Amino acid sequence: MNFEFYKYKKEVKRFAKNNFKLKDEDLDDFVEDILLKATLKQHLFDSTKSAPVTWINNIARNHYIDKYVRKQHPECVEDIPERLLKDDHTGIDIKSFKETLMGTPLYMFFLLKSEDKSVKDICNELQISTQDYNELNKQLKQKWYEYND
Repeated sequence: MNFEFYKYKKEVKRFAKNNFKLKDEDLDDFVEDILLKATLKQHLFDSTKSAPVTWINNIARNHYIDKYVRKQHPECVEDIPERLLKDDHTGIDIKSFKETLMGTPLYMFFLLKSEDKSVKDICNELQISTQDYNELNKQLKQKWYEYND
């Protein structure tokens, strides 16, 4: 087993500290869990799709959702947008936010992003260009900010 991902420990720790609500005493354990997961799943890493630290940070984001966010919002297990990780989770009604998107092009985009699909998969499924993806992503973020104001 190759432990090359452990060289990104500082970057992963900084990412986790800046993006997730973790107690200081939990941070090191969290980072170790992530690096172990990355090492065990290293056969899935594709250097043509992302840098190693980006891939590991995605593992961290997914692990955080699984371990912390879903405990706080069990009613929204499949409806967690990427943006939640940088905002305070208390009092956020994801289902209501999703309902505000119904009937708009953003609704399907939101659902696909919630499933943690890749940009390429989302573009293929919606039959859109990367430029269209970026525009929809920008619109979704704008809606999210408006909804939380």
